[in-house]
Amino acid sequence: MSSTKQPVRRLLWTTVSLFGVAMASLWLLQQLVDPGADSAEASIARPAPVTPLPEGALPDLSVGRYIGSDGRIAAEMLADTFLAGEAVFAAMAARNFPTPAPAQVRWYGPGKTLLHSEDVVVRPRQLRVGFVLPPIHTAHRGGYRVEIHHGPEKIASRNFTVQ
Repeated sequence: MSSTKQPVRRLLWTTVSLFGVAMASLWLLQQLVDPGADSAEASIARPAPVTPLPEGALPDLSVGRYIGSDGRIAAEMLADTFLAGEAVFAAMAARNFPTPAPAQVRWYGPGKTLLHSEDVVVRPRQLRVGFVLPPIHTAHRGGYRVEIHHGPEKIASRNFTVQ
């Protein structure tokens, strides 16, 4: 084997290995936050009926800099002020949701502009649901808000600032 091909092969092998580790890490995080994500039932796309939440079942919603492996934002990672270009994480306690239950997270930026929305289904035995607003959406300074909707109803929201 020539000496010029060896570094290229090492670089290729290292790149493929790092990609594999990153994908495995993302899968593991998904399993910790959403244990039913790989089940056969989860792979069938069917709309879930919107069941009203029981009285007092409004979820706890927290915002911070990192979601731990348990699906929570640790106290030292909770924040309401972020730097421009920083990812923002939200975690919702889903223990009181009727399951399966559809929910939607909506991220709003300055001027109440909808930046990102994501539909999720809270599955049986799922205790927490995590969301992330990618750094590309926090480029502008100002007031931001994350909202959780269950059907047409807004059930939780948190305001935060980007400086």
